Amino acid sequence: MEKTAQPINREEQARHLRRVARLTIWIPFILGFVALIAMTTAAALLPSEGQTSLVANCMTILVLCPGVLCLLPIYLLFVAAAYGMDTLNRRISEPMMSLERFTQKVAQRTENVSERAARASITLNAQFASIDKAVLSIFDRPTSNGSTDEQSESDTGKVE
Repeated sequence: MEKTAQPINREEQARHLRRVARLTIWIPFILGFVALIAMTTAAALLPSEGQTSLVANCMTILVLCPGVLCLLPIYLLFVAAAYGMDTLNRRISEPMMSLERFTQKVAQRTENVSERAARASITLNAQFASIDKAVLSIFDRPTSNGSTDEQSESDTGKVE
């Protein structure tokens, strides 16, 4: 017997994904945020300096040190990226400006050539219009009165 794949229940799959997101992302985030607020509130409300110092030291050890250690590579990566972009910008600015000047020249030349070609094409079509009409009218379908479709359109304004 061959097994067939069960159709995916999208609603059940979405519910499962929401549950996984809740368990793996939101609950730890909320618990960490609540712990941080609780420690900050405890440090502000404790009357003794020793108690406040204890909470502040806990926050430093549990929050600040891991944060600095985890964010240091990212910070160094950003510093290296900024330095690299600055160096690249200085090295590539002159070639990019020369490329921009070249593309402007090419665009202007292309515009001039296309303008001349358009003028020549219009002039040539105007000169050969009568020949085109005479030669190509051979292929027009004659109407009942003996004229071609094109001629009857120009005479009456409609095709018979």
